[in-house]
Amino acid sequence: MDGIVMYYTDASGEKPMVGESVQFGQPVIELAVIEDMQVKAQIDEADFGRIALNQNVKVAIDGSEQIITSGK
Repeated sequence: MDGIVMYYTDASGEKPMVGESVQFGQPVIELAVIEDMQVKAQIDEADFGRIALNQNVKVAIDGSEQIITSGK
């Protein structure tokens, strides 16, 4: 399955290391499928007149390496 692996972090913001023990039922990773993702965006009031429903956009997904995908 294609997607983006997102690590859950502990209270100190660290992701689990290889060989580290975790508690039963503790989430470690989540797989986000890009085709099923939704974006919630805030738009400045000054730009409001320049947007339209179903307008093509570029979406930048931050991570260890930035991914740029398109959407509407």
